[in-house]
Amino acid sequence: YGISRTTLQSRQAGRSSAQTGHHYQQRLSLEQERILCDWILELEVCGYAPSHSQPCEMATCVLVSSGDLVPLGKN
Repeated sequence: YGISRTTLQSRQAGRSSAQTGHHYQQRLSLEQERILCDWILELEVCGYAPSHSQPCEMATCVLVSSGDLVPLGKN
């Protein structure tokens, strides 16, 4: 299945994946991330490639719409 032995041992020992282990550090919910991804894919279908700043601006709009007014960081 392409899963390393150490990963299997870690999961069996009760450790979480890196993605779920850092979920509390994420600003966007999974639903908000889906909205952002759908928007990017819609741009791509229309023949546009978003610049780096456009997804950042859209992420900020999504956060503001949910009441999160803290500016995004660089990472």
